[in-house]
Amino acid sequence: MTSRIEAGPVPVAARRGGRRALVGWLFIGPVIFGVIAFQFVPVMVSLYASPTDWTGLSSIAFGLVLALLCNFVPRST
Repeated sequence: MTSRIEAGPVPVAARRGGRRALVGWLFIGPVIFGVIAFQFVPVMVSLYASPTDWTGLSSIAFGLVLALLCNFVPRST
């Protein structure tokens, strides 16, 4: 003989868990967006554009590997 347990009504605190999580994500969402938009993206763009002669106004053109590496070689003045 097996006993069967019937589920009763869900407590109010358990129903609020999803709502509280949503409120938490809505609260932290602008911060996450700001970090990605204003810190992560500029770092990635600078790493992408650093081996080029990009002025910021023209299009990025990747030339020869030697020309790209010349940006990192110290020049005598």
